Amino acid sequence: MAWIQQKTLSAYFVRTDSGINTWKDFEGKSIGDTPGSTGRVLFPLTAKKAGLDPDKVTFVPTTPQTGPGLFAAKKIDIFAQFIVGQPLVRSAAGSPVKSFKVADMIPGLGGNCLMVTDQKLREKPDEVRKFTAALLKGLQWSLDNPGAAGAILQKHVPLADYKLAANELRLMKRFSRDAVTKKQGLGYIDPKRMDATASIINNFFKPKERVTRADIFAPGFLPKKPIR
Repeated sequence: MAWIQQKTLSAYFVRTDSGINTWKDFEGKSIGDTPGSTGRVLFPLTAKKAGLDPDKVTFVPTTPQTGPGLFAAKKIDIFAQFIVGQPLVRSAAGSPVKSFKVADMIPGLGGNCLMVTDQKLREKPDEVRKFTAALLKGLQWSLDNPGAAGAILQKHVPLADYKLAANELRLMKRFSRDAVTKKQGLGYIDPKRMDATASIINNFFKPKERVTRADIFAPGFLPKKPIR
């Protein structure tokens, strides 16, 4: 369908004064994350690529609501979150933070994508195309106008901080726009990178049935005129 981000947003945040300067420094530390989340699921593979022992790291169950507070109170050493959450994490911690990005360790893994059921794809392909185009058009506008997009969010969700929202979009821009999407358009899925993602799934997570590109990739649903 479409990749909203070309690379995974999964990341781990530490305070700059924590003494955690390399992936290896994760050993002996605690990570706060929601059970079953991307950061938790990907950690064993990330650890393998980064050269650290995942068994020497303790995971503390948190939620998106409780995690920043626990991190700020130093109840956890590391907080797992999407990279776009860095402004919120920094604000909650009240001190500078730095990130360790999974994409640096697993560059072949794609990011968040637009998904649809096989039934919808078969029965209403035109509807899928229209929805995809509308979503990508909205993504384009929000990346180009992060401040205005943040203001719209706050208008409809008064408790939202429009400045944090705008900064999140500025961070996400690096993951949604790259050399490939500048040429092919937002949402473009490189078949070779999709093959790489399938290979990662098969070789590390070892599902009962091997995953192929055809199982997870439906080409031909992006706008004919690329949205950049």
